[in-house]
Amino acid sequence: MKKTILFLCLFTLFPKVSLGSGEFTLSFTQTSGNSGTNTLAVSYQLNRELSRWKFSSRGDYLYKEDDGEETSNKLNLEGTVGRKFKDKFFLEFYGFIFRDPFSGYDFRGGLGPGLSWRISENLTVSGSFTYTYNNYSAGESSTYSQAELKGNYFKKLTSSLLFEQSLSYQVSFKDKDDYFLHSRTTFKVPFGSNLSLNLSYRVDYQNLLPDDAEYHTDRTFLLGVSYSF
Repeated sequence: MKKTILFLCLFTLFPKVSLGSGEFTLSFTQTSGNSGTNTLAVSYQLNRELSRWKFSSRGDYLYKEDDGEETSNKLNLEGTVGRKFKDKFFLEFYGFIFRDPFSGYDFRGGLGPGLSWRISENLTVSGSFTYTYNNYSAGESSTYSQAELKGNYFKKLTSSLLFEQSLSYQVSFKDKDDYFLHSRTTFKVPFGSNLSLNLSYRVDYQNLLPDDAEYHTDRTFLLGVSYSF
């Protein structure tokens, strides 16, 4: 229920118009035998442009069990409202919500201004400054300002193969050693008019670990199906 409320809160960033273009992806894997694992991953992406305005939102949720024990429960949501002020440039207001108790965060959230540059039809880069709040799984909390740089690239390699790559870097102004790196690499094979088979590899790195976190890097390999609209 709490996750549903978070999704609904993020969608309030959008005006009451049609959603525009978007994508919904579902991945599920299950193994049995010497070890039993269940992995569920859900992600979405929405984009809408109205005259000089741009609205976008994306998010993903990952849940994993190993032999009946929960080993991953990660939620990430982002929303952006932008206005074009010059050809290919947008002034933006950006917000994010992140939750991953296994990485030491019961909640991370931030809001702030940004700027994006649509370099080409295939490549967009952006930067933002956010006021960020962290609620750690160990019980403490902190607030600080951070900068974030992002890049998104896609290319149609063949008539039946699409490549997508996204990178982001977040760093605290309070401590330059407190930074995060995120990478998403995806290959898509369309089948039918709106469906595609997705092969994705995700890497999430945090340089400073909260007290109850053990690993700096999370790596996730997923095979799923996407529906585009």
